[in-house]
Amino acid sequence: NNISIAISGSGRDVPAYRAMLGGLSRINREYPNLHIFLELRGTGQHEIWRYAQKLKLMGRISCLSDASPNRRLLTQCDMMLLPERYGELYSIMLEAMANGMAIIASHDSMLDMLRPDETALQADTVSPEEWANLIRRSIQDPEASRQLGHRARAWVKEHHSTNTQVDALIEALNHVVTGGTYSFAEAAETAN
Repeated sequence: NNISIAISGSGRDVPAYRAMLGGLSRINREYPNLHIFLELRGTGQHEIWRYAQKLKLMGRISCLSDASPNRRLLTQCDMMLLPERYGELYSIMLEAMANGMAIIASHDSMLDMLRPDETALQADTVSPEEWANLIRRSIQDPEASRQLGHRARAWVKEHHSTNTQVDALIEALNHVVTGGTYSFAEAAETAN
């Protein structure tokens, strides 16, 4: 049975990638049927590539310079790994969740949709052991991974449906057209 894994991120947090790749290296020894799609961009891309090569993972990895044109491929994988903790919400992550993919991510308090053991598995530490354990857990218990994906899909449907987004845009436009304004200072204070 082949196992496909999508990895997305900005490529800036090299230690996070090293921990995740270290975990994948351990999994690769147990499951030699891995195929990894790695979005490789950003300031750390060369160091990340070299580390994957050092771990002898390059025979399993297809590098992509940008996930956007490859959304269809990436969102059909068995799981998505998100190693970085920058609070950045990527639309491809929401698409993967909407498709019911298992998500394994570094714990990031800014991403409220990634709820530990509810909508995603989360790595609390930057360690290869924890990444290997989470990936292994997802592979060994496909039913639990499916349930995680179903809950993630439900979360996206409830919070990010097209109708909800269209309604919010119409409300904002009506507010501005009728003379209303938005204060970015108030939005920043609310976020803090």
